[in-house]
Amino acid sequence: MAPPQPATPGFEVERFGWTAAGGLEVTGRWYGVRGRRFVRPTLDVAGSQGRRRLLASLEHKPWAPAEGEPWIAAFPWEGADPGHVTVELAVAPGVVVALPPLGDVPRAGTARRPPTASIPSGEPGDAAAALLRRLATLRREHAAMTAERDAARSAQATAGRERDEALVVRERVGRERDEALIVRERVERERDEALAARDATAATPLPSAAPGGAALERLEHQRDALVGELEAMKHERGAARRERNELLSGTDATLAARVAAERERDEAVAQRAAAVKELQAARSQGAAAPQQAPARATEPAGFVATPEAELRLTRALTVVVIAVVAVLAALLLGVL
Repeated sequence: MAPPQPATPGFEVERFGWTAAGGLEVTGRWYGVRGRRFVRPTLDVAGSQGRRRLLASLEHKPWAPAEGEPWIAAFPWEGADPGHVTVELAVAPGVVVALPPLGDVPRAGTARRPPTASIPSGEPGDAAAALLRRLATLRREHAAMTAERDAARSAQATAGRERDEALVVRERVGRERDEALIVRERVERERDEALAARDATAATPLPSAAPGGAALERLEHQRDALVGELEAMKHERGAARRERNELLSGTDATLAARVAAERERDEAVAQRAAAVKELQAARSQGAAAPQQAPARATEPAGFVATPEAELRLTRALTVVVIAVVAVLAALLLGVL
């Protein structure tokens, strides 16, 4: 069974001597080196002929020790036998082992000697201070990592809440879109009905009526009422647009429907302007009608007095009503 690991790296020498090729070879086992990595080992040989430093060959890869496993390092030697010398094996900064003299090493298989203690560089207090500094650094890193983990968890929880809120908003927008589609279909039906009513009104002959100020006054009241309704609808349209901007954007189909509704609204406004012009022209002709009444009395019997102005006014009124319906439909689509 391997001896207990020492507090500092130790080396158990099993063989230290000459090789057949004339070099020096060190064989043994390392303890207490778990997690360490050696540099290329060196031998410092000091004797009567001076000091020499030998660099280990790369044959046995001596820079990667294994805990309690055999370790071999070979050092080439040139020259004669140095005789009695002192030898030190250096494998890493602060890890230096004094080797026994040549020939004093027990053969392999005999009783092991206790591991030879290494000679670390520096004072024990320096190593303890370094460990304390390392411990403080690790604690700071642990605190920073804990804070980052908590921040990541908080961000994840916030993202989950935002995702749930987004799902709720998406469902609400989907419901509003469906309701908008229903309203648009209803408005389109009403528009089609209004257009059909306009065509039917245009095709129906108007009854004869005596020209006069009563018809013009009635048309003027209707015009003023329509203008008031138009102004009110403009205010409502502005409020509806502001509410629409506060809502989330709908689908592309809803946007296309809104554009089509605005185009129909513009056409309706243009038709209303044309109707107002026709109304003004009819009013002018109606004002001139009383002055021409005596002349008509001399016309042949059977002549029906149906002024073209009255017909144009009636048609203009129809166009204005249709325009108002179209504007209402456009406003509804604009809100959606």
